[in-house]
Amino acid sequence: MSILLSTASAYRIVDRLQALRDLLRSEPHTWEQIVTRLAGCYENDENGKRKLRRDLQYLERWGYTRNYDPSHKTYALTLEQIEADWTRDDLIALSALRESFQPDIPYTEILQAILKRIERGLNRETRAFFAQVPPLTIKLVAAKEGPETAATRRKLEAALRKHQRVSFEYQPLDRQKVISHPDDEPVRLEFYDGHTYLWAYCYKMDRIYDYRVDRIVAGSVRILPQRAQGRWQRKLIDFQYRLSPKLAASGVTPRFPEIVAFEPQSDGSLIVTARGYYEFWIIREILRYGEQAEILSPDSLRAKMRQVVERMYSLYGHMVG
Repeated sequence: MSILLSTASAYRIVDRLQALRDLLRSEPHTWEQIVTRLAGCYENDENGKRKLRRDLQYLERWGYTRNYDPSHKTYALTLEQIEADWTRDDLIALSALRESFQPDIPYTEILQAILKRIERGLNRETRAFFAQVPPLTIKLVAAKEGPETAATRRKLEAALRKHQRVSFEYQPLDRQKVISHPDDEPVRLEFYDGHTYLWAYCYKMDRIYDYRVDRIVAGSVRILPQRAQGRWQRKLIDFQYRLSPKLAASGVTPRFPEIVAFEPQSDGSLIVTARGYYEFWIIREILRYGEQAEILSPDSLRAKMRQVVERMYSLYGHMVG
């Protein structure tokens, strides 16, 4: 019977330590909050405080760091190392992340700090393997995100987390006039082509636009009291383009959100039906194919591509010097 009671008591202690660990790792808590949140674990007296100090000492032996803030009288726990049974494939993938996320990419500093914590938890052999340059890296290139742009991005992230609408001022690349957006609903932030973009539903225009975050006027973002409605979806544009026989032979690169159909032609070319986000973006992607691709429809998109090509010809249609 004494063995059973001892075992049951040990389980209770372990459960209490785990509950305390989870509580203090989530956020700092005062003594009164600990007693309330972990009801039944600690008596609200000096004996309970002694038990808490003893439990914190045990958790320090497990590798946790105890933090006490005397100004707020709060306790917290942090864990400097991240231990796990990492496989070699795990370590290769993590090292690829380390090499891919370089300065100026959003979240680089946070990610690199996490990877450093993982590295400290490795033994000598796995640490040496993790330090090697991985066989494949995904090179992300970004324009430098200055402090004002970073502050704008963080404000938009806060609005997205809170599901709130925003107002801001925007400076388009092709206009001198700043455009006011008094009520937009953030949909998401995306990083591509070296820049961070905000996709947001504009109530004034009744459609979704994308905005380069570095072109949002610094300090202009305001989080509005109105809640996001969350039902807005990006409308995709249907279009067709032809790939030359040379490119068609090697397959279609997935440049667009949806590839609807392929129609092989007798000359070896391929007509692709696809959907894209908006006209400028579609034209930019097709231009990457150079002379090996042609927009077929709709006529409005084809006309805009012709205008782009004519402007390019005006730049390159004469010899220099």
